[in-house]
Amino acid sequence: MVSPRSLRRSGKKPFPHSISLPWIWLLALAFSLTAVQPTLARQNISGQKGTQIAQARRAIDDARRLNLTDDAVGRLWAQIASDEQDLGQFDRAENAYLHALHVFESQPFMQEDYAVTLNNLGTLYTLTQRGEASLNCRKRTLVIFQKLGDPLQVARAEGHLSDAYLMLGKNKDARHHAEIAERELALLPQASREDKASALVGYAFASCFTGRCGEGVVAARQAMSLVQGGFAPESFPMGQVHVVLGFTEWKTGEKAKAEQDLREGIRILRLNLPPSHPLVLHALEIYRHYLSDLHREVEAQRIAEQEKDGETSQSHCDSCTVSVYGLRER
Repeated sequence: MVSPRSLRRSGKKPFPHSISLPWIWLLALAFSLTAVQPTLARQNISGQKGTQIAQARRAIDDARRLNLTDDAVGRLWAQIASDEQDLGQFDRAENAYLHALHVFESQPFMQEDYAVTLNNLGTLYTLTQRGEASLNCRKRTLVIFQKLGDPLQVARAEGHLSDAYLMLGKNKDARHHAEIAERELALLPQASREDKASALVGYAFASCFTGRCGEGVVAARQAMSLVQGGFAPESFPMGQVHVVLGFTEWKTGEKAKAEQDLREGIRILRLNLPPSHPLVLHALEIYRHYLSDLHREVEAQRIAEQEKDGETSQSHCDSCTVSVYGLRER
C-alpha cells in the first residue's frame, strides 16, 4: 500500500508529467462535487465515523444473534470501508471492501451494490497509486451497470473509466470515455449538476492532454457555470473548478485569467482543506509550473517551499485524511 507521504514531486521531467499528483485531484472532483467540511466540522465527522465503524464491526461480530441477512452484513462492510477510507485508513478500508464484495458477489439481487462497492474500491486504488487495479475495477463496474441497464450509472461509470485511463497516461482512451460521459449526462434529466460538472472537468483535462485545450477551456467554463449555480462562492467545488479553469486558460495562452483563477482556486481550497492535503499540493504544483513558464522563478521557488512544507506536514501525520468526505457513491 502506498502511503500519502509517498506522493511527492519529481521536479525533473518536463510538464505535464512532472506533476506527480496528476490525477488524484481530478478524481476527487470527477467522483463528486460534494463540499468538504471546514476544519472543525471535519474533526467532528472524524469522531462520528470512528464511532460508526466501531458500531458496525460490533454488529457484524454479533450478526447471528441479531439475525442479520447476508446483504445487511455486506452493506455494513461497505460502510466500514467507506468510513475508513475517509479517515485515511487505506489498508483497513481495502480489507473491508473485499469483505463486502465477497458477500455481494454471492447474491444475484445485490449486483448494484456490488458495482458501487467495486467502483469505490477503484477510488481507493487511485488514491494509493495502483493504476492498473483501479482500471480493472472501473472496467468491471461499467460492464455490470450496462447489464443492469441504468443509463445514469452507466454514464457515471464512463467518467470513472476516463479517470482511470488518465491516471495511466492513456489520454486518447481517457478522452473517448470522457466524451461519452459528458454527452450522455447532458441528455439525462436525472443527472445532477455535480454529475455534469464532474464529467466536464474530466473532459477538460482529457482534451488538454490530447492537444485540444481549446475544447478543454470551453468545458471548464461550462463546469464553472454549473458549479456557480449550485454552490457557495468559497465552497470546495468552486476551488477545484477555479484550478482546472486556470490550468486550461494557461495552456491556451490566457495567462492573466489563468493566474487569477489559479490563485483564487488555491485560496478557496486552503479554506476547506489542511495544507498537507494532496489536492492543495497539486494546485500549488500547477501554479508553480505556471510561474516557471512565465520565468517568474523567485515566485515559483516560494510556491515550491510551500509545497515542501505541506509534504513535511503530511509525512508527520500517518492518520491524515487523503480522501474527501462524499468522494464515493453511496
